[in-house]
Amino acid sequence: MFSLLEIETGASEVELENAYKGKRQRYLMEIKSTSAKPRIRLLEDKLAKLESAYKEYAKQPSMPKLKEEIINQNTETKIESGGGKGAKSALPSPDSLSLALIYPLIAIDGKLIKTEIRNTLNISVNERPVSIKDDGSIELENGINQIRIEHPDLLCWEKTIHARGAMSVPVAIDLSSVKCKFALNVTPRINFKVFKDGWELPRSVKDEYEIPLFRNKSIIIKADGYEDQRVSLDNLSKERKINLNLCPKPEYCDLVTAQTPFTAKNKETNTEVKMISSDHFTFGRGENSKVLLRNENECDHNDLFVSREHFSIRKEENKVFLTDHSSNGTFLNGKLISKSEELTAGLLHEIEIYNPNNQKPVVRKTMVVHADSITEDSENQTQPLFISVSEAKTTTKKLTHLLLFSEFYQLRNISQNRAIWLQKILPIISENKTVSSISTIGDELKFWEVINNNPSNLN
Repeated sequence: MFSLLEIETGASEVELENAYKGKRQRYLMEIKSTSAKPRIRLLEDKLAKLESAYKEYAKQPSMPKLKEEIINQNTETKIESGGGKGAKSALPSPDSLSLALIYPLIAIDGKLIKTEIRNTLNISVNERPVSIKDDGSIELENGINQIRIEHPDLLCWEKTIHARGAMSVPVAIDLSSVKCKFALNVTPRINFKVFKDGWELPRSVKDEYEIPLFRNKSIIIKADGYEDQRVSLDNLSKERKINLNLCPKPEYCDLVTAQTPFTAKNKETNTEVKMISSDHFTFGRGENSKVLLRNENECDHNDLFVSREHFSIRKEENKVFLTDHSSNGTFLNGKLISKSEELTAGLLHEIEIYNPNNQKPVVRKTMVVHADSITEDSENQTQPLFISVSEAKTTTKKLTHLLLFSEFYQLRNISQNRAIWLQKILPIISENKTVSSISTIGDELKFWEVINNNPSNLN
């Protein structure tokens, strides 16, 4: 008996019973799965010998009485043979033995997934939700099973499996991600790279991409001299075009690299602001004046009431002074000045030059002296950094110049201070007081470019 069951002599009664059940079940499954009649007859003969030997062994006094259903299962089963008629046999149906098990090996886009990802999948068998057991198996009923796997970011997967008896088999499942198709239009026209999940994506001539959306629904655009930009992707069925305006890093932006004098232009509003650096600024109609007080495009007889060097502004230690040099006079905050007057930091000052014949202003400008410490961790006292100059002849004031004092201007030559330098001037030239943090600087810088960089006659 022990040799017939291929177990060691002296095995326990439980081991003997389990070996008998296992071998009997293997014979039954093989009989059902084959269509060769000689093979069926051979297996039936083996099965008969096995049952006969086990019955004889069970009759021994030392063997406890076995359950009747183990020995005397006389269910008639049809065994199909190729092209022949069904033959009756006193064999139990393999379909009634136990549930079948499958072990799904799940991959997404060809890569095996981890358990925590697997647990996010919605799996159903015959429209009944199931879960994968701790041992990695799914139970199937004998017969036809319709398996379905769903996830919002994956294409639906379906397969029909015909379970026969107590089978235990692995099933390879390769799921496909839902993909988003789009084209990138990046400004400025520079070389850039596209990354997803840390991997660089190959670029096409038209910058068209097809990105799987499972789990990570974003890409990162990288370009030398510009801030990395993350782009979120939606689950789209149609292609779309994504327009990106990259933000330059503070250390590479035009406002930092250009040498004064230069003109900064906002590409969105077309605002132009002239940047000049010095500790002494002259104002007049002369070509050598730092700031021209005449119409550059046409000749106006009112310009004759403006001297070639009408007045000047200078910084002395931590104070700023306005000095009149004209024959016609300069008005500061409605008062005609005789010599020098201090421009108090933080206040709005109005400077006017009048036509003495009709007492109408030919020049009207407003100025604000902006004072602060040079750097945030600086032990220096508050000092003047720059002056914003606006045209005020009309009802609306228009910023025209930023006069940068030398010490503050040179702050941008130190790489770690460039962001601080930009934090101080960007809220003024953009007229956006919210531009005060490092995170918002990049968003504002992308709108600014430099024109007329360092021309000899810029004023």
